[in-house]
Amino acid sequence: MALKKYVPRSIQNIFDRLEAFNESITEKLFSEELDKTFEVVVYCSKNPETKTEQSDQAADLSPNVANYNFYKARSTVGHHDHLITPQSARNIDEYERLRNLHFQAILKKSSDNEFPETGDVWLATQTGAGIVSLISRERKGDPRRFVIPEGDGPAQDAYTSGTSPTQAVADYQNSGLTDAEVEELTKKGCKDPKDIKIHSSAAAFIAKVKSSPSFVGWSAAALAGLVANAQAESNFIQLAAGDAVKWYKKGFDNGKISAFRWENVKVRNVDNKCSWGYWQLNICPDDGAGRQLAIDSGIDTTTDAGKAKWKASLADDEFQFAFVSGKVSKIISITATDPYAAAYKITTDFERPACKHIKGRERGMLAKKIYDKFKTELGD
Repeated sequence: MALKKYVPRSIQNIFDRLEAFNESITEKLFSEELDKTFEVVVYCSKNPETKTEQSDQAADLSPNVANYNFYKARSTVGHHDHLITPQSARNIDEYERLRNLHFQAILKKSSDNEFPETGDVWLATQTGAGIVSLISRERKGDPRRFVIPEGDGPAQDAYTSGTSPTQAVADYQNSGLTDAEVEELTKKGCKDPKDIKIHSSAAAFIAKVKSSPSFVGWSAAALAGLVANAQAESNFIQLAAGDAVKWYKKGFDNGKISAFRWENVKVRNVDNKCSWGYWQLNICPDDGAGRQLAIDSGIDTTTDAGKAKWKASLADDEFQFAFVSGKVSKIISITATDPYAAAYKITTDFERPACKHIKGRERGMLAKKIYDKFKTELGD
């Protein structure tokens, strides 16, 4: 005889409340006559992304489906309270499934139309059979609330494939922020992405990189991502020095840095700086790229001789190029076709600055500018 499993009262209470809630929603749906004209939240398809182009032709009054644009819409007045919101989806496929449970929204093609974007609130009229006709846009939505992982916009991990088609800078600037970027913006010190202009020394640095044997076989897009990060880190200064010891001391005094790490900083720094070179290779922490390079090269920066050798070695571009090429080629494809993707991934996985996803977005846009301006020099 099968034994009935014991269900704790606290768990059963949760089940009971959920059941009562579902019953109340169902009763409301079938007993109340809801409004015919109401506001809806519009959801565009992301598989593929909906693209709605404005028509230059006069409105065609025929009922042909070709004369309409189609969306999905969630009622704000109770029609869909029993449905999960599409923006809660964990991936694109789930987003599409949740989206498709809502009203079919239609908008007549016309040269006078404003076209919906995901998250916009529109006034709509229900025409029957689960269809609403969009009337007018009431207000814009906040794109940060409608970012879906695994494919929503350029600035996300899907770019690591290295085969994404190259897009315009405007595509990245106007795309929705990723969850990681939105989360960073809630933290102290992380600010909205800024537009970075190409440094005047970019052309000279690209010439150096292209002449290096360490970057043979690298695509123009991959190099643009690398160059963008070099500009962001050092403005192409060969012996650029950063991460001052005093900032580590402040972190130690505030309890944000351990005594062990602080001791390493005190003995390993060179000229009271920890980060060096084009890509600011850090020699102080155990997991710093500069620390690894120093160990690989037999340089002990805790000694005066080692500190001098470190600076002398950095003065040879190939010393830096060979190491960075080896590290970055394990993070991105050297035949990448999307400069934005390359720069973003190098930022988040190699440079790892504070607010790394926001910085990745900034450097991705810079990489696209560099790619567009120096295609020939980069080898495309």
